[in-house]
Amino acid sequence: RGGMGVVYKAHDTKLDRTVALKFLPRRLTANQADKSRFLQEAKSASALNHPNICTIHEIGEHEGRPFIVMEYLDGDALSTLLRRGPMPVDEAITILVQLCDALQCAHERGVVHRDLKPANSLMDSAGNPKVTDFGLAKEVDGEASTATRDGTIMGSPSYMPPEQARGQISAVTAKSDQYSMGAVLYQMLTARPPFITDRPLETVMQVINNEPVAPRQLQPGIPVDLETICLKALQKDPVARYENCAAMADDLRRFLNGEPILARP
Repeated sequence: RGGMGVVYKAHDTKLDRTVALKFLPRRLTANQADKSRFLQEAKSASALNHPNICTIHEIGEHEGRPFIVMEYLDGDALSTLLRRGPMPVDEAITILVQLCDALQCAHERGVVHRDLKPANSLMDSAGNPKVTDFGLAKEVDGEASTATRDGTIMGSPSYMPPEQARGQISAVTAKSDQYSMGAVLYQMLTARPPFITDRPLETVMQVINNEPVAPRQLQPGIPVDLETICLKALQKDPVARYENCAAMADDLRRFLNGEPILARP
């Protein structure tokens, strides 16, 4: 159980397979417009076909509650792996490159995630990550939930870009997902996200107004070029970020291969 409802491990009797069955909470679908938006976004996400995107098998409604039938993944969430501390550099880059490739596939088809975080990246039995919950961005818990509808803050505070933290939903683009990938990389390298406090609204204000502490100040062993890649993705101005997630993945591959990266401090 979580903020986005309850997930059951279920059996598909028609195709004889184990699946994940997610029911959305009533509060998120009580409004007909919200329900229609959810169903449309889930339909868009179901058309995505990429090895690092969790497959959606079916979308439906039962007694007024929308549900999604998804591929069952038996590995840990990335968030669970990160509780152990900083990841080895090669492992972190290998995972992040796959996630960036998955997002590029989604963005090319007009789908923006809006709530990327380690908990939304699940590992399969082979240790490969898969992005889940496309289009299911949620309101921030706590004080920020009192925001007006036009200024609703959607997403998870520690991983959301400034434009999203300001409630500028129309300004949320593919580059917003890239910022979130930068925040995930930051946590992979330092064992903490770039911004985190005990109160969601305070975290949101930090995202808007503060610059992240340079990763090498927290973990001096982080290579300079990798820090540069991470901080480029975390730029507050979307124009200063990578052109797209594919460009970020390419720079990560260059670093992994010992080649010069394109990003500059």
